[in-house]
Amino acid sequence: MRSLRTNRLRFRNRTITEESNFLRETGITGTSAALIAEFEPGNAEQFGFEIRRSENERTIIAYDNEREELFVDRTNSGNVDFDASTDGRYSAEMKLRNGRIKMRIFIDRSSVEVFGNDGEAVISAQIFPAPESNRMALYVKSGEAQLISLDVWQLQSIW
Repeated sequence: MRSLRTNRLRFRNRTITEESNFLRETGITGTSAALIAEFEPGNAEQFGFEIRRSENERTIIAYDNEREELFVDRTNSGNVDFDASTDGRYSAEMKLRNGRIKMRIFIDRSSVEVFGNDGEAVISAQIFPAPESNRMALYVKSGEAQLISLDVWQLQSIW
């Protein structure tokens, strides 16, 4: 995986709120990426990322501070009609570790893999967004959280 990484962006020690947009302003685009992030939840209800984002589509990968769970919400991720038995939101119980949450995320054209706290929680989901849904942003719901570190790489194709 490391050999596929390109165009690394690194961010450190930033307070994030619903209005935070520095990640959107970087102009990061693409359909394949790797992210490694660490957060302190502060008083935010939820925090994380919107990936494969456009005006009408987005997949949310976040931590719910009140429920103490990592989740992927693909309700608005594009084509979600491929399996009627599939719920649009997946979650896994995960507690804070030393007051922090770690996320390692791999994004591909039609899937997302999320590893919380070094594999304590793992979520895999299929997503089928439109090709133009290729941006990402930070996600915060109600309150603010502290982004301790974030590394973002675009991933080259293996084909």
